Amino acid sequence: MTLPETHPWKKNARVVQAASKLVPLLDREGVELQDVVDWYLSSGKAAPSVPCRPMADLLDEYAASKEPHVRPTTVREIRCKCRRFVDSCGTKDPREITAASIEAWLMSRRYRGRTWNQYVTVLNGFFKWMTSRGHVPHNVVRDVTRARVDEKEVVVLTPSEAERLMAAARGTVVQSYVALLLYAGLRPFETWDPYSSHRINPDRDISGDWLKVRPEVAKQRRQRMVRVWPKLRENLDGPAHWERYAFDKVRRDAGVPWDTDICRHTYGSMLLPMLDGDVEKVARQMGNSPDICRRHYLGLVTKEEACAYWGVSSAPVW
Repeated sequence: MTLPETHPWKKNARVVQAASKLVPLLDREGVELQDVVDWYLSSGKAAPSVPCRPMADLLDEYAASKEPHVRPTTVREIRCKCRRFVDSCGTKDPREITAASIEAWLMSRRYRGRTWNQYVTVLNGFFKWMTSRGHVPHNVVRDVTRARVDEKEVVVLTPSEAERLMAAARGTVVQSYVALLLYAGLRPFETWDPYSSHRINPDRDISGDWLKVRPEVAKQRRQRMVRVWPKLRENLDGPAHWERYAFDKVRRDAGVPWDTDICRHTYGSMLLPMLDGDVEKVARQMGNSPDICRRHYLGLVTKEEACAYWGVSSAPVW
């Protein structure tokens, strides 16, 4: 007996391995696999087939179980991404879902690269939880193919582009927000989180020449201290605030190239020459690993460009 290549069991490496041992034994005994399955189901050894709870209810329970352990933004991402998949399944029993059906759904949404992998990661957590609670027999998401993604080339703003962006932000509600992105290298959610009460407040978070990024908002959940350059101090205007319309208008008015991490990449690239290429110091201020800073920022800009960016004639002695 040979399973055809299109058989769903071929998708599961563990089943294929077990079947490769079982099928030859059945062939020698002249027994059909279907007869074995029928006997097993009729013998009462198999678990009784009971209706599974609606997947939407299971998702709510899963998301609620994550709330004490992860940040609100993470719970929101879980609900948002899983909800799209759950809604597409309707009343389908989660035990009927296969890796192939998940891949078909991802392709129908035209997800690619990093987005594909993000959905696979979130769905994997959901199905792993359902498996641990006995709602599904095993985690089928483990068999979903992950996309191979090339590392994105680092793009940074020139000193004149950074100044145009900052100039467009002055006098708007996002002035401090843009200043912290450009001249402190903070991640957007470290600066202002729309799903919690967090925002950087200079009066509270800046002491002398240092800005404290508290552990409850830092990506790595560890406190770090960021040097406050004069360029940052002179462009701060109260607590950080973000509004989509205002921020998008600032970017359009500045007319600069844009990428999600372009301000952070610009900060890291411009800071490294001012610290004589010391990736350890840059990594500590950015909350990154030295290897990331070395690969992304080393040699990307000249010392002259960095001095123009920071508005100094030479690196300060700290």
